[in-house]
Amino acid sequence: IQTGQSLRCLFVIILCYCNSSHPEHLWETWRHKICDDLRRQLSHIPHYQDRQFEDHQIYDYSLYLLNKILMEFGDDLTKHPNMPLPNSPNDNSCQWLDLANNPILASQLEYDPQELQNRVDRSYQQFNHEQKAVYDAVMRSINSGNSRMFFIHSAGGCGKTYLCNTIAAAVRAQGHIALCVASSGIAALLLEGGRTAHSCFKIPIPAHEDSVAGITC
Repeated sequence: IQTGQSLRCLFVIILCYCNSSHPEHLWETWRHKICDDLRRQLSHIPHYQDRQFEDHQIYDYSLYLLNKILMEFGDDLTKHPNMPLPNSPNDNSCQWLDLANNPILASQLEYDPQELQNRVDRSYQQFNHEQKAVYDAVMRSINSGNSRMFFIHSAGGCGKTYLCNTIAAAVRAQGHIALCVASSGIAALLLEGGRTAHSCFKIPIPAHEDSVAGITC
């Protein structure tokens, strides 16, 4: 018995190497088998657990996965006339996230936005003048899309970690990604969802002049 994943790989091989004259017919005939594992797969991804997917959405997700595999071979579905394409990110439909193979992204989307926003509102009321000024400046930069770098410096015990956790919560409450990293494990433990920079970005140890981080898109 072939699994959906195996059939998707086989379908990609057919597209890449077999010069099928009508791959869309193969897709229409066998798509229910090619997609037979995807509904279960999506149910195990926290971001999609509460969603009920219709068949056409499952087929669209399969096309998204097929296209990702094709791109690894320097190909894509647009090069195969008459093959349906996955919905573009601009469509008012599912914007598929490759969460199954990206645990960092999956963990970022497990947060409850409303709970985070409530926490942000409470924390903001407790900020002192300096903390509010920093928070407002950072959020203005984020909301305007004007990228900036901020350096927060003060003596120990002045609330820098509390401020950073609140900013991260505000970003996540908006549905965005906030990666909290620190140079040491002890410091990372104080950040919500925190990790060491070496762990998160796969920075090699030791780092040499020609070393590169193992970050992939």
